[in-house]
Amino acid sequence: MDKPYGLHTLTGTLGWAWPPPVQDSRTVAFTDIPSWASRHQSSCKFAPPYPSAPYKGGRANQSEVKTSRIDPHIRLRRAIHKNNLLLVRRILHSHPDLLHNPDYNDNANTSLHLAASLGHISIIEHLVHLGHDAHSISLNTRFETPLMLAITAKHLDACETILTAYPRSVKWTNKAGMDSLMLAARAGLTALIPSLLRGPLGADPRHHDIDGNTALHYASASGELMALRLLMSAGASPHAQIA
Repeated sequence: MDKPYGLHTLTGTLGWAWPPPVQDSRTVAFTDIPSWASRHQSSCKFAPPYPSAPYKGGRANQSEVKTSRIDPHIRLRRAIHKNNLLLVRRILHSHPDLLHNPDYNDNANTSLHLAASLGHISIIEHLVHLGHDAHSISLNTRFETPLMLAITAKHLDACETILTAYPRSVKWTNKAGMDSLMLAARAGLTALIPSLLRGPLGADPRHHDIDGNTALHYASASGELMALRLLMSAGASPHAQIA
């Protein structure tokens, strides 16, 4: 009879035979070992080691295996979505090259774009600490900065955090020619307008988009009276014409 698993029969001084004899051609299952050993233990000088519980196979850790096989690019984006700062730190510590991690299925938004659009302050601060936009401002395929996405989503605290870290991103414009000041006027983020106008890197209230609209036009269209007053006091012209 063929010997299962290619093992040889052990006899002699051991006092027991391995593998146990079978009555048909079926292979001896691993879970049959405990019951077979218990029946022959009295005639053995020592019993073969066997597990106290049946072997469950590879499926026992299947979920862990699947998690470990997920691409770290995807894991990082998921961690940002869930606002899991601890996991973001662990991933970026193991994969520092994934700091920007542009998502080409989502307008090439970077890690900072994603965190800004979600308003996750702690993750934004950590990305800034790691120097996400220290050398150049991140732009997606629509030429939008992380600050622009935070303004569009009306996350005021996220806007202030990014603005403090990267004030030079204020004057960047998207494909429509809109800067952060226009987006803030349209979104009604009146509290952010003074910060956007402040300093030598501040926005120009007279700047217009590709259609000739200024921040004053957007504030007027949105019915933001306070924004209108702030913009006019900063030098915005009420006589600006749309091209």
